[in-house]
Amino acid sequence: MSTLLRKGIHFCYRKIIEPRSATEDTRRHEYILNIILSGFIGLVALFSTSLIITHIRLGATAQQVPIDIFLGFLGLFIMLLVLSRKGFFTFATYTFLLLYFTLATWNVFTFGVELPMVMISYVIIIIISSILVSTRFSIITTGIITCTLIVLGYFQIHGITHPDTSWRLLPILLSDPIQLSISLLLITILTWLSNKEIESSLTRARKSESELTKERDHLEITVEERTREIKSLQAEKVAQLYRSAEFGRLSSGLFHDLMNPLNALIGNIDLMKSNSDNISDVDTYIEKSVTASRRMGEFLGSIRKQISRHDIIEKFSCALEIAEVCEVLSYRAREAGAVLEIKQLGDVYLLGNPLRFHQIAINLISNAIDSYVDTTNELRLVEISLIQKEAALLFSVTDYGSGISSDLLETIFDPFFTTKDPHHGTGLGLSTTKTIVERDFNGTIQVTSSPNIGSTFIVTLPLI
Repeated sequence: MSTLLRKGIHFCYRKIIEPRSATEDTRRHEYILNIILSGFIGLVALFSTSLIITHIRLGATAQQVPIDIFLGFLGLFIMLLVLSRKGFFTFATYTFLLLYFTLATWNVFTFGVELPMVMISYVIIIIISSILVSTRFSIITTGIITCTLIVLGYFQIHGITHPDTSWRLLPILLSDPIQLSISLLLITILTWLSNKEIESSLTRARKSESELTKERDHLEITVEERTREIKSLQAEKVAQLYRSAEFGRLSSGLFHDLMNPLNALIGNIDLMKSNSDNISDVDTYIEKSVTASRRMGEFLGSIRKQISRHDIIEKFSCALEIAEVCEVLSYRAREAGAVLEIKQLGDVYLLGNPLRFHQIAINLISNAIDSYVDTTNELRLVEISLIQKEAALLFSVTDYGSGISSDLLETIFDPFFTTKDPHHGTGLGLSTTKTIVERDFNGTIQVTSSPNIGSTFIVTLPLI
């Protein structure tokens, strides 16, 4: 029995109440209108039944409203429900409000402005206007109702109209409190629909806010990830450009130093030609030529490392890399009047990319040489140290040049920050060095410096 009742209720809901509009807002308005029309159809049917029973029991003189009027409005409400189900719910809404207003106003004109049911009917009209249309429309409706009551009340007071007030002298019938109770129940239902409308709007707003928050957070994460990717790509490109720029700066010194062994090789070959009869001298010239050739090979190997782009991982000698860097920078050191002094250079091996370590060394030692530019220091010494301490490699470079002020120490590793003039620095060396130390070797880099005293950079790289 309960299953059959549920099926019956579900069938009536689908045929009478369930909205069919496409959008959520129109579906909600159609849903509320269908409920109100269904309720009014039920109420008018009850009123009509009550009037019929009263008519049968007390006769035609006891009727307050002609039955045919209620039956006519019952038919109109049913027609409006059909129109709403056909998709004309907006037209049905305004027509329903107009009919209900007409019915209430007719009651005022016929039975007087003090009829209790009239006041309740107007209150219901205002509430429905607010729910189904808008607050602004309900204010306009309230104004129209107020004007109507004032005008009809004025006509009634001054005898222009003569409403039937005999209902005041009639005894109270059971239908009267029933009608009043039903009207109050209708107001309660309308209030519930209004609150449900507000709660639905708040729920949608909260849901939309939550979805927007999630979308914003997801967008921020996406943008942040994309920004990191772009920065990483830019940093890699900038590092390549920086290596090319550094090679350009070093090329003049490299080719200058390359000319010395090349001239020696050419000179020894010429001497061998002119002293071909003296075998002992030829052997000496050959030995010197081989030495010069090896020297040129070392320089060419250093140049190759400057322009190499291979990301290889192998076990390499840190001391050998530092020695090659010193060879590469020897010409620049001579130009600056600086002396490269290797204090401690233990033969420590590290697993990684030798070119990356080569970059660390060349950036730090090159900066140390540059610290003597535009200074009058007599002591122009660059001290280089490489030691193994427990499970870590400590590589330090110390100069006694211009130094760095304390307020700049926190920013010297930022990209494009430099204390040099634009012709001697790009602001990428220390930034690149810090990235290589942390990303490629999982190490750290520290600096201590004082203006006009010098700076010390210490790179700590784990050996495990």
